[in-house]
Amino acid sequence: MERLWLIVSMLCVIAAALLLWRAQVDEAYGRAAFIAAALGAVAWFLRLRAQLRKQIPPATNKPAHDAEEIDAQDEN
Repeated sequence: MERLWLIVSMLCVIAAALLLWRAQVDEAYGRAAFIAAALGAVAWFLRLRAQLRKQIPPATNKPAHDAEEIDAQDEN
């Protein structure tokens, strides 16, 4: 999944660069370049999120009584 988001982000950045180059002729290309760059940034952050999800183990849900025991130990 990480590789997919990396490819999507790179394609969006390339598209933004091409559209920005074309924006010298027509203003509408400038707006499209901004949108493509924004989508590229979103794809990059999704890749980063997928990478961090692999590295960080999921939190274990403890029953409520365990949390109360920990609080009681902290008070002593």
